[in-house]
Parts: sequence; structure tokens; C-alpha cells
Amino acid sequence: MPYCQGIEKPVTYVPKFDAERRRAWFIENKYVPLLDYLRKPETLCLSYQAGHFKDLFEALSTSDGVRIYFAAYSDEGNANVPPGYGNLITLVYAPVTAVAHVDTYVDSGTFYILNPGVPHTSIPRSLASEWVSNYQSIKLPILTAVSGVHPSDTKSLLFTKKQVESVIIEIGCQMATGVRIYLSSYTDDEPPSVDPDFRGRLMVQFVLTEPANGSQRDFYIDERPGFSTRPDPGVPALDTGSPCPPAQCAGSTLPS
Repeated sequence: MPYCQGIEKPVTYVPKFDAERRRAWFIENKYVPLLDYLRKPETLCLSYQAGHFKDLFEALSTSDGVRIYFAAYSDEGNANVPPGYGNLITLVYAPVTAVAHVDTYVDSGTFYILNPGVPHTSIPRSLASEWVSNYQSIKLPILTAVSGVHPSDTKSLLFTKKQVESVIIEIGCQMATGVRIYLSSYTDDEPPSVDPDFRGRLMVQFVLTEPANGSQRDFYIDERPGFSTRPDPGVPALDTGSPCPPAQCAGSTLPS
């Protein structure tokens, strides 16, 4: 049975080959130093129920896009930290408003967290700032040192409204039951189509999941029947968002 027949391929589409290559590069070059510092397993991916993730992205789709900040929870035992997640990397979501005359996306002032197993919730700017600062003061220097990028590794990723909407559509037409957001990285050997300044930088990749033997398993949309006949996106793909730095740092209202 064809999946998503007649629907444009998502703007966030990453071929399976590139997704696996970039995740492997992240694990080999970035995960081990994070693990050595934390001395317990660091975040490799964030797993969500499809309904919870879709509800978050539908809320974000009312804006002009979303800035996804890399963050790190505070210590274990804090009431705002899910049990077992103390000091681990997470993501903070900030809707953005486009300022066309200066080609900038500005945070709208609302911040969301999506914790495993529960719907998204808004969090105070002070808490969002604390967790983003935790990442930037502790994890970011480690990542920058191993990546060798200038002036630092990635602080946030900007996704446009078109990208947000394409993720929502794909979850629905694929009948996905879950979404995993993998920490990943552009490698040091990317094709010419990738901005050279993006090489080696941290990013995220969305992978959909489905039930299998009592758990959730990843699937790649380019392996689904009918994928090759789907139309290409009507705009150029920025498959993993625009990383800050080097791009789209203007408009960020949390530590940067």
C-alpha cells in the first residue's frame, strides 16, 4: 500500500543513508566526550508519543516557525525535572515571529518543554533560560572542543512554518505512533549542497516509529511503498533546520 500518495515529501526529509551516517558520526565524535563528563548515559534520542508530539507542533504551527534550543535539565530531584533525567540534554521549543524587513525570526516569548510520556507544557522564561544556560555553560564547550567549529557548536536550530507543517502532515499520513528526535551531527565530509560552515555541528533528526513486537521501532519514509512517486517539496529543503551559529542567531531571546 502506498503511503502519503500525492503528498509532497516533507521539507525536513533526510535520506536514510545520510541520517545513519550523521548519527554514527555524532556517536563516534561527540557522544563519548559527553558520556565521560556526565559519567552516566547521556541523551541519544528523545522518544515521544505521536499524539503528544503532533499536538506540540500544531501549537507551534500558529507562529511563523520554531526555534529549538539545546538545553540541559538541572539536578535530579528538582520538581521540574522528570525522574532519571537530571542534567541530561533536552530541547526547549520557542515559537518565532518573522520580521520580514530584516529577515529575522524573533522569539515570541512563549517556551515549551515536551517531557517523555506527557503532553507539552509551557514553562517560564526563567526556567527555559536556566536549562539553556546549563547546556551552554557545561555541554557546549565539550562539543565545541571536539568539533573544532568556530565560534562554538550549535546553540539552537530554526525551523520555518513550512518545515513545522510538513512534519505534522507526515506523522498523519504515515500513521506513525511515535516520534524520536535523535541528537545527530553534520559530519566533517558533507556533499557540496551542505553549507561548509555547518560541517561538524550538532543538530537533530526526526524519525517516525511504529509498533513492532510490543515496542516502537524506527522506520524511514524513503523505504515506504510509493515514496519515489511523491512530489518533491515546493521549496528548497533545509532538512535539519538552520543552526545558530553560524546562521539565524538574530532574534534569539535566551542565552546565546
